[in-house]
Amino acid sequence: MKKFLANNKYFILVLVCIVLVRIFWITGVRVSGESMEPTFHNNNRVFINKLSKLERFDVVVLDAPDAESKEYIKRIIGMPGDDVRFEDNQLYINDKPVAEPFLKGTNIVTEGFQLKEKVPENSYFVMGDNRGNSNDSRFFGFVSEDEMQGEVFFRYWPVTQLKGF
Repeated sequence: MKKFLANNKYFILVLVCIVLVRIFWITGVRVSGESMEPTFHNNNRVFINKLSKLERFDVVVLDAPDAESKEYIKRIIGMPGDDVRFEDNQLYINDKPVAEPFLKGTNIVTEGFQLKEKVPENSYFVMGDNRGNSNDSRFFGFVSEDEMQGEVFFRYWPVTQLKGF
């Protein structure tokens, strides 16, 4: 056993480092569904940073608040303490209209949807980019900080769509 450890100590060290990085810092996730189109498509694969400081408009992976053992990929719209309002398909944060350039070329449908909410401390308001086909905070409410797994920072599959975020 000593000989094995002596001959393979660098391999074992690298393996331990990889496992620790995977557990505590970076992990891969498969996108399931169409709620983030056109930014992400069904079966895209992404890396998330579990230690990232979350900011408005970051794309995140979260534990689904309305389904056990399921994950969602969504975009942070409202930060803790924000007043979030939707009126006539326009997003307002703290009573200021906000541009959403990531929705360019999509059908921004929040028809008949009006919202005025204050985001509680340690919580977020999240939405999918495909507003007409997204189960998000409009339906399941705010997402607690504890339910956030991490920020998406790189798409690695399909290889033809490699991209950092």
